[in-house]
Amino acid sequence: MKEMDGYTLILQLRALEVFWEGSILTITLTVFARSDRQKIILASFQKHLTKPIDLAKLAAPISELTKHNNLIS
Repeated sequence: MKEMDGYTLILQLRALEVFWEGSILTITLTVFARSDRQKIILASFQKHLTKPIDLAKLAAPISELTKHNNLIS
């Protein structure tokens, strides 16, 4: 995104009252795991994955988050 990064976007969404209480499930996908750690924590991402990643490895955390939040049966 040109205007802002994903961390800023999530922080702004979470600042809106209607989106709080974990209603937005987020997974961050980064190349720089260690240097991005503080940003990830501050933005309250539920999961963090590092690139490169294959779709099979991405499916597991998505499934875990959606089941935990009763989004799928």
